[in-house]
Amino acid sequence: MKIIIISIILLAVCVCFKLIIKTSKKSLLRQMLEYVDMVKVTLYKIFRDDLSDKYGAKGKDFYTKLAAAMVNEIFSDHTEESQGFLSEYGAVVVKELAEIGRKYPDIKRPITDALRVKIQVEFMDSDTMSDSTNKIFQKVIEYGLFIEGGEAPNPDSFKNVVDEFAESYQKFGERIHDN
Repeated sequence: MKIIIISIILLAVCVCFKLIIKTSKKSLLRQMLEYVDMVKVTLYKIFRDDLSDKYGAKGKDFYTKLAAAMVNEIFSDHTEESQGFLSEYGAVVVKELAEIGRKYPDIKRPITDALRVKIQVEFMDSDTMSDSTNKIFQKVIEYGLFIEGGEAPNPDSFKNVVDEFAESYQKFGERIHDN
């Protein structure tokens, strides 16, 4: 009888421990995706500010949609609106993405790490790898925005990369607006 009680207690502890781990894992995955979103927002701001000079004559609506479509193209996260914009102005999006990596080489590390984290989180969340994963990486490599080799960063190093990237944008944005 004692063994049965101990077994039941151990089973209950294991179930509780598994739930704690699962909850912690989901919390970490959510946090990692928040940092991926921070990279996206920072990229959007950089692209928007860069494109405002080049496409200002076409209006703010155009260059802000172009900036959003560029970010969504990098991460293969198109909304209905950005997909429509991409259908109409795909050549412009591709051209700008190819140029932006040469113009701002410092964006490659945050993009690379964010994509690796995004794919890793999707895999951990669903235990399957999307068929489009290789296409995503290949596309971003072709744009010259991905650093080949290496592995997905650990949470702390990714957080540091993202924090430094966002902070550097603040300085970048201040320089643009001071001119």
